[in-house]
Amino acid sequence: MKVGTLLLLILLVFVVNVRADEVKPRAYTYRTAGADSLHAYVFSPASPAKAGAGAILLFHGGGWDSGSAEWVFASAKRFAEWGLVAIAIDYRLAGNDATPVDALDDVCASFEWARANAQSLGIAGKVAGYGVSAGGHLLATAFHPELTGDNRLHAYFVEMVKDDSGAA
Repeated sequence: MKVGTLLLLILLVFVVNVRADEVKPRAYTYRTAGADSLHAYVFSPASPAKAGAGAILLFHGGGWDSGSAEWVFASAKRFAEWGLVAIAIDYRLAGNDATPVDALDDVCASFEWARANAQSLGIAGKVAGYGVSAGGHLLATAFHPELTGDNRLHAYFVEMVKDDSGAA
């Protein structure tokens, strides 16, 4: 009986992994920085999104000098299964004439790109962010105008947290 249960479990894991691998994102270039084309990988919800469905941008970790958007594909797939438009974002890595400040600029540009293209991406609601390690630091820093010298994302953040009455 234990062998049968174990075989069933292994088969279930295999089927789930095969299904997850079937989900492929649509790739877009959200920004060109010098010779680098930076990509956004869009995972759309499996079922049509209800009115007001939002999106989430995902930023990988890697200590600012390694990693890729593929590192957060599993999380993006999960968010898409929950009904969000999930977008895994590439950003410039430190080294080769780029710094974490350049990556921060890319994070800001990715939010602007998502908002500018919301209709064609299927985004009808708010846009949130999710970051792992270095990606989380970049995301958190992007919303502080005193650190970035740019108030656009801070103003967007304030708008995002308002309730229907307009109160923050």
